[in-house]
Amino acid sequence: MRRAGAAVLNRTLKEVSATRRVAPFCTARVIAAELHGAQPYIVSEYADGLSLRRAVAERGPYGPAELHRLAAGVPTALTAIHLAG
Repeated sequence: MRRAGAAVLNRTLKEVSATRRVAPFCTARVIAAELHGAQPYIVSEYADGLSLRRAVAERGPYGPAELHRLAAGVPTALTAIHLAG
């Protein structure tokens, strides 16, 4: 494997491992991963929903309760992801 390829593989392995340590409410769960075979893959849980941009475009601005949930949820998830490495 080329040197750059090995670096990408090592980083991806680290990220897959870290993702498995994050609380499931923070990220899409990794269901399976095979990075050493002829055709590397990662299978993750599907998270249904709209992008923030599309949600606001279709439904209008968020109200206070929705903004509070968003403002609490995003840093909570980012903290959990950061702590997992």
